[in-house]
Parts: sequence; structure tokens; C-alpha cells
Amino acid sequence: MWSESTFASNGSQSSVGIVQPTAMLAAMNEVPIIRLAANGRYVHIALHSRPYPTSSEPWDRDAITATVSVRAGAFYGEVATMVWSHELLFLARLLLQLYEQIGHSTHEEFCLMDGAVSLTFELSKIGHVRVQVQAHEMGVDAFLTFSIDADQTYLPIWRGEIMQALEQFPPEV
Repeated sequence: MWSESTFASNGSQSSVGIVQPTAMLAAMNEVPIIRLAANGRYVHIALHSRPYPTSSEPWDRDAITATVSVRAGAFYGEVATMVWSHELLFLARLLLQLYEQIGHSTHEEFCLMDGAVSLTFELSKIGHVRVQVQAHEMGVDAFLTFSIDADQTYLPIWRGEIMQALEQFPPEV
């Protein structure tokens, strides 16, 4: 999405409401990053490319190479992984379902298929959201487990991050 003023590639500001072609090309080449963050803790999923864009199998075309970054205070981890657009769509739907449950206590779980990240969402009756995060590098006996505390206003923001990323990597399945 474009703001009222867009910066051209040379750093100069373009006219209000006018998008410079070089700025548009730069935006198309940006790596979409899904950010689930609050209070200095986060899970970021950077989507890089589709490794099998011409495959005859929709499942293969749905795959995306990604980097998952997590931070909890001084602790940081990064894992290269594969995600699928349809699992990100599932996460977006899960966040919407949580938002629709405000006023009720509820618990939802999400895990990337390769197990690199699992998220457990706990929503309290008063709208407090706790996300239990576990990041794991496959083949290595190392885990980073922490929680992100937020409130219900973060749910549509996080969902928006996913939906915006899916504009560049729409589900094939």
C-alpha cells in the first residue's frame, strides 16, 4: 500500500499521491515480512521466493522459502525453512477467529508443517493475548521458547501482516 508521499529511489520525495516507477519496482522486490510482535518480542517470517513456481503440482507451487527470526530480550534465533501459502492463510483465519472470540477465553494452536515454529494463542475474557512461541531448528537439539504478551488490538494487525504478504504469494492449493 502506498502512503500519501512516496520516496523515489534516489531518496527525494515525489509529489503527493504520485508513485515513481522506480519506487514501485523497489516495492515489488521487497521481501514481505510477517511480523507478530509486541513489547520487544517477536516472530518474523520473511518470505523469499517460490522454489517450484512451474511445477505441475499445486502443492509444490504453494511452497515458499522463508527465514523465521525470533527475539525475546537478549535471546535471538533465526531458522531457514519452507512455508506454504495455505498454512499462512490458515494462520490468518485463526487470528480472525480469535478476534471474533473477544469476551470469551479461548486457546488455539498453530505449527508450521516442518516444525520450525509453533504458536499457541491464549485469549482471556478481557482481551489479553498471550502467544507461546517455540522455535526449533530441524536436526539440531536447540529450542527457543518464550511468550509474547499483547491485547486483542494486535490480532487484526498481525492478520493484516499475513494478508499483505499473501498478496505477493497467494495460495496455490
